[in-house]
Amino acid sequence: MLRRLVLATTITTMSFAALGQTPAPAIEPLLTRIKSATIGAPDIAKIEELYTKWFDYKVKERGTVSEAVAKSWGAPKMAGRPFITMHSAGTDDVYIRAMQIDPVTGYKAMTTWGWNSIEIIVEDPDKAHEKLKSSPFRHVGGPAFLGGGNSSIKAVQYVGPAEETIYLTAETGDRSKSGLPLPKSFIDRPFIMVLAGPDANALSKFYTETFLMGGY
Repeated sequence: MLRRLVLATTITTMSFAALGQTPAPAIEPLLTRIKSATIGAPDIAKIEELYTKWFDYKVKERGTVSEAVAKSWGAPKMAGRPFITMHSAGTDDVYIRAMQIDPVTGYKAMTTWGWNSIEIIVEDPDKAHEKLKSSPFRHVGGPAFLGGGNSSIKAVQYVGPAEETIYLTAETGDRSKSGLPLPKSFIDRPFIMVLAGPDANALSKFYTETFLMGGY
């Protein structure tokens, strides 16, 4: 979809030029870069321990949620709950935020609708797997190439202490031609959030139309 949009824009621009007219401005997406991913965790101390040790993340901020912020989320009972924000060694302006929540009995990763996985750009998924396989993170898949093995993008999957799913992903081909961001550290920043729902087409339509986004 994104490539078709770029091609259509190019053709339209050429047509206007041939007529001596000014082309219409390109439509810019309203969302362009993920700045933060949030984990709801019964034990944020455990999140901090594992992410700082195994991902080499740094704590940027710690505190409690204000009443105003909790109200803005539509979650007033989050007021007063502790949180931390962390960033990778390579990128200091994109964060993973862990929020203290009550335990959810029986919750398992990837079993509910909603934002349920964080995809992080890394240098090498195979080496990341070698490092993490002896960690408290639970290995659940890969390393493997995406698209049934037809892609040069490779990922490995782990689950963390709050049942949060983490994809550690890299472009193994020509990175100068890839749509993936370049990693700035061994395990760098979130760059994709995974959303589960009963109708993938409806979800895609909502986000592409509401935020003027392209898609793959």
